[in-house]
Order: sequence, then structure tokens, then C-alpha cells
Amino acid sequence: MADPLQNLSCSIDDWGGNVALSWMYPATLPTNWQFFIFKEADQAVTDDQIAAYFAGSLSDQELKQLGIYVYRNLPVDPTYMGLIDWGVDNGIQYFYKGVIQDLDTKEISTSVQADATPQGNYSFNIPDVKSLLIRALEKAISSVGNASITAPVLGKHFKVQANYPREKAESLFIVVSRLPGQSAARYFSEVIQEYDDQIVRGELDIQVCEVAWVATEQVERRDKVTLLMMGYRQYLKHYLMKMGAGDIWDVKFLIAGDTEGTPPSGGNGVRGTMTAVFVVETKMQLGGVVLGNPVKLVNTYIGD
Repeated sequence: MADPLQNLSCSIDDWGGNVALSWMYPATLPTNWQFFIFKEADQAVTDDQIAAYFAGSLSDQELKQLGIYVYRNLPVDPTYMGLIDWGVDNGIQYFYKGVIQDLDTKEISTSVQADATPQGNYSFNIPDVKSLLIRALEKAISSVGNASITAPVLGKHFKVQANYPREKAESLFIVVSRLPGQSAARYFSEVIQEYDDQIVRGELDIQVCEVAWVATEQVERRDKVTLLMMGYRQYLKHYLMKMGAGDIWDVKFLIAGDTEGTPPSGGNGVRGTMTAVFVVETKMQLGGVVLGNPVKLVNTYIGD
């Protein structure tokens, strides 16, 4: 009978989604040998099942039905002592058993077992600028009045929402939308150059939102809201920077102009728009530590 492994062990990392196996071969190996690893989730494959496999009474189809996977084409090399199993899911316990077979006598060693439960230990810190912008607009509308717009009361004359209404729209409403990637790319180079020599821990990114105000009745109010938005910009920036807790580096606003005709879900109303360009820093924590060392931003290149 072949001698068993001296050791079989499993390790996981904070990324999750994989199990690293390592082992040590016995001091003496058969002249003609092969190494096999049996894997099963939630429970360990039994020694009887391993014996049935080598006896030919447990087929590949039956192994699959039992949820047993066999690594059977491992290199016949005493220096090959580890592999990474990517075929795992986080939060599930996996059991591994390793055996050595003497191919001349067909005898197998006693099995050596190890187990591990992969689990990712990471988090992302990505500011949700759309939600923050909606909250900042609600604060601005609630706290900065203007008599020229017939007592703008949040929830009565104004409603700030994340999507265009599917039903009959209010007479005056505001919609905040994320603009597609090409819009962000258009602003990236010109905006990012303003931050030469700044230190970043994560990734600098550009996120672009559109604020649209739609008037379906008394359409002249569209222009009055446009003037209000021009005045709100410093107020909005103040709140967004505070709510961003250091992850929002800057916000730039551009009043984009008027739209006549039929805005989405706006009936026969008219629309004004403002573009909000956010410079944000997104971070990833791995095992409680912010990933990556601080680097200096030089133009559009991040280097040492």
C-alpha cells in the first residue's frame, strides 16, 4: 500500500471565491503513482466512496449526482504541491480528501482530509451621487424660498424624483437621472487635470447626473425654476460635499438650456436641464484595510 500524504491543508483569503490547497508527499513514493483529490460540499466524501471509485463501481455520472468532484489529472511531480480551486462559492464549506495510488499494484493510501469555507471580506465605498443630489435638491427647495415661484413648497409645488413618472405628471416636477458612460468620459480628461499632484487612495471617477425640471402647466414657471437652479448651485455644492464625507472631491454644475415640445412623461410641457459633474474617489476595503497605497495623481495618469 502506498504511504499517505504527510499533510493536506486549505487556506482562504479576503477576496473569497477560491480555496488554496497545499500538501506534502510522503518520504517514499511508489515507482509508478498518481495523486487524487476528492472534493465535496457540506460533507466529506467517505472512504467507502473513494474505494468504490477506484474499484470502478462508482461511475462519473454517479459521482456527479452525489456532488463529488475528483482531481485526477494532477501532475506526477513530487515538486507539485499545491493548487487553487476556483470552483467554489462563498459561504459554503468544502471538504477535500487526498489519496495516492500505486498504479502497479492498484492499491491506494489512506486518505488525508482538510476543509475550508471561502468568504469574501471586502467592501466598496462608492458614493451614490444620484441619491445625494436628490436629497440636496430637497434641502435647497425646502430652505431657500423665492416669492416669484408662488411659494415653492416641497411635495406640493415641487417633487424631486429618481425617474420620470409613468402616470399623469404633476404640473411641476424635477427628475434626477444618471447620464450614460460616454457623457462621463467626455468630462473626465478636462476635469481630472485640475487635480494634479493630489493624493488618492482609491480610484478617481467622474459621475454625471442630469437635473431636469418639467412644467406641464403655467409653462413660464420653467424659466423661473431655471433662475432658481442658477442660485441653488453653491448651496447644492455645500451640502453634497458635506454629505459625500470626503469621497466627493468636487461638483460642477452647468445649466444646459431649455427644451420645448414633449419631454418624457411631461405631456405638452417644457423642460429645463442642469448637468452635475461629480469628481469622486471610490475605495475598496479588503480585510478592513483600504486597498492600495496612496499614489499621486499626475494629469490623467496615476503613478508612483
